[in-house]
Amino acid sequence: PRAHATYSTTASIAGGLLIWSDLAYAEADAALPSGERRVVVSAQKLISDRDGHPLGVARAALDIVALDAIARNASESSAPHRIFTSDDRGRLITRQSGQQIVSAGGELRPDATDLEAPIALALQSGLIAAAAEQSEAAGEIQVGGERWLVTFRALPKSQDWFVGIVVPASFYTRELDPLRVRLALFSGGVLLMVLLGG
Repeated sequence: PRAHATYSTTASIAGGLLIWSDLAYAEADAALPSGERRVVVSAQKLISDRDGHPLGVARAALDIVALDAIARNASESSAPHRIFTSDDRGRLITRQSGQQIVSAGGELRPDATDLEAPIALALQSGLIAAAAEQSEAAGEIQVGGERWLVTFRALPKSQDWFVGIVVPASFYTRELDPLRVRLALFSGGVLLMVLLGG
């Protein structure tokens, strides 16, 4: 129906762009209690005839369980990297371990009380604000005395969402550390020979 927000909002966007929703309860579950309703993200696009007259809106929804699986599979296939999605305010979108969905400031978000430390610290790092300005930002955090690398990249045409990646820096430097020690020993040996040789 043309009075429905799916149509009126999508039709008001020029150029027939694909519009992504925020997390929302599935409309088909409207009669169920909130704890039993599915949480989805949807994409909609205005469909027009050859003359550019609107015919309707095509809409497809993806259950948050599937969205979580995409992030989890990406993390598992690229371990020890941890991959997740957040919004521009540092709130998680994809769940790490099946957290409950809660209302946060009028929006649905996974409960973030028991996040893994690297992800929680990455979300608090301020890098999301930098990524919002530059579309990508990278930096470091300390987790239990260990250096971790963090990257956030803006998801184009989303509701100001970002893909975040955290990984221990040692994943990239573990092969360099022994070389650094050998180089230091070699340099020290050369310096000692120069000093002794006069």
